[in-house]
Amino acid sequence: MTDRGSPNPLARPAGYQVPIILALLLAVLMAFPPALPQDFDLYLPLHSAFEIGSSAVAGLVFVVGWLSFQRRAPVSVLLIAVTFLGVALLDVGHLLSFQGMPDFVTPAGSEKAIRFWLGARLLAAAGMALAVIVPWNQEPAPGWLRTTLLGLTLALVAALYTLILRVPERLPDTFDPEQGLTTFKIGAEYAVIALHLTTVGALWLQRRAIPHIDSRNLIVALLIIMLSEVFFTLYVSVTDSFNLIGHVYKIIAYFYLFQAVVVSGIEQPYRELAGAKARLRATLEALPDIIFELDRRGVIHQMHSRYPHLLAQPEDVRGHCLLDYLPEPVQREYHKLLDDIDRNGRSGAYQYKLEADGETRDYEATGNLLRDPETPEARYIVIVQDITQRKRLDHELRIAAAAFESQESICITDEEHRILRVNSAFTRVTGFEEFEMVGKDPALLLPEDDRAGFRQRMDERMKGRSRWRGEIRLRRKSGEVHSQLLLVTAVR
Repeated sequence: MTDRGSPNPLARPAGYQVPIILALLLAVLMAFPPALPQDFDLYLPLHSAFEIGSSAVAGLVFVVGWLSFQRRAPVSVLLIAVTFLGVALLDVGHLLSFQGMPDFVTPAGSEKAIRFWLGARLLAAAGMALAVIVPWNQEPAPGWLRTTLLGLTLALVAALYTLILRVPERLPDTFDPEQGLTTFKIGAEYAVIALHLTTVGALWLQRRAIPHIDSRNLIVALLIIMLSEVFFTLYVSVTDSFNLIGHVYKIIAYFYLFQAVVVSGIEQPYRELAGAKARLRATLEALPDIIFELDRRGVIHQMHSRYPHLLAQPEDVRGHCLLDYLPEPVQREYHKLLDDIDRNGRSGAYQYKLEADGETRDYEATGNLLRDPETPEARYIVIVQDITQRKRLDHELRIAAAAFESQESICITDEEHRILRVNSAFTRVTGFEEFEMVGKDPALLLPEDDRAGFRQRMDERMKGRSRWRGEIRLRRKSGEVHSQLLLVTAVR
């Protein structure tokens, strides 16, 4: 899967020492002659075991990429999946065509086996390059595109099988028993290396990761595949040591490919699920509300509460009807709430009173429909909030608002002496509307010769005290000046 912890898939060195060691080993092995003992009878079973293993990994890459992310796989993942389906099918043809195997439609032989081999290698390199280099949309691929990619891959594999088995004379030669590999074969192997090198470069330089794929292990796999391809440009006999070691390198590369796609694809959904559960648990623990999952009869299937003593422990109420714990007036509110959810998918806020902790407290319940395809019957998420304190504050605010609109003129300022609110009595006394005064300095209400130093004098009067009373001269909007008793109160 995508390594979200680091935008650069090469940021962590672990694993990259393997291709480095194998590259050094390649340099050493090239100094030795490639010949194996003439009686080395294990070559065919070893080759068969290697090819069966790599074909199995390629098949698993297809299965995981195609099925594990069936509903949300982007195009890049689907490209890798169908590519390795084609690779698996062509590698099977290569296995069955290798020298010493029974006839597979036509007699087995080096030329036939190499052609299947090159088809698989070129398909893998081209498919991986397309998946990484082309900026595919990260959104899930539509159904028609899934079908198209699978159909094109199968059609390409069928065409290659037809050419190799039915009209091999139309294909260029790849192997001469006396001179060894042809120029075309060596060039094709280097083309595979170049494509894989381009793919690694795109992953590294563009910092691009493929969704749902472990990019680090994928790069290691591609680097080892490139090393294995070097061996397949060196052998002079299809049963010499370079060919055998090339297959060893290939199976090592497929181990990392297995880690990058198959293991990652199977483990990631479980990691994501565990992470989602942890986040949900932390979210629920942070909520002061009581949360129920109910069915239409009111039976509790799940419950969360930081205050279980208000009802019961969650394990004690599961399977019981919530309505049995509530008085009849509150039951009617819950029936209205569930009816509301049935009509609209969610409910408004329903308020009620209950006895809790020896006092009458106010509660508010809201709900939402739980859409779970795995649950045949309708389920409802109901959130209950204790609003006792909120209602008390609302009550106090209403009292404060009533007092504010008293017969005395009131002006509220902030610590910078900017007006925040005035009441209607203030408007009657001064003639200024609220919108004319909000944000202004109240010193504007004084005659011009009284304004100088007013703020400083007021700060000195209020220093160390919470209120001051005195007489000032006030200027009305009309310009009339009159004396006014002023009471200043500091709210700290």
